[in-house]
Amino acid sequence: MLYFPNVYHQTHEGRTSDAEFIVNTSLYPVKSGSVYTRFPGNQFNALSQSLNEAGYDTASMHFFRKNFWNRDDFYDNIGFNHFFSDKDYPDQSIIGMALNDQEFLNTSVGFMEELSDGYPRRSGLDG
Repeated sequence: MLYFPNVYHQTHEGRTSDAEFIVNTSLYPVKSGSVYTRFPGNQFNALSQSLNEAGYDTASMHFFRKNFWNRDDFYDNIGFNHFFSDKDYPDQSIIGMALNDQEFLNTSVGFMEELSDGYPRRSGLDG
């Protein structure tokens, strides 16, 4: 059995956007509101920007409205080249407010294959 006594919940009012912010920037979110809505124009050292600089194509995929939690502006600001939202996915197989996991995964993999075949854009990065 594994036990982790020092793990703490780090998201606040933004919930999902806070979790995305933590993963993409390695920074803590704000205590009130969401970084996505309160600071969409701030400059952050984000994972997507680092990947772009290394020659990779970057995309974010989220089955909901592009402007929910200001994702469209924030993703653009932190360097995502592509953002696939609810308008890009099929309308069938919706459960509650989201697409079922299998359809989301299958469609997302198709987007990734269309973008750049999963390889760096710049030559010479494969060794």
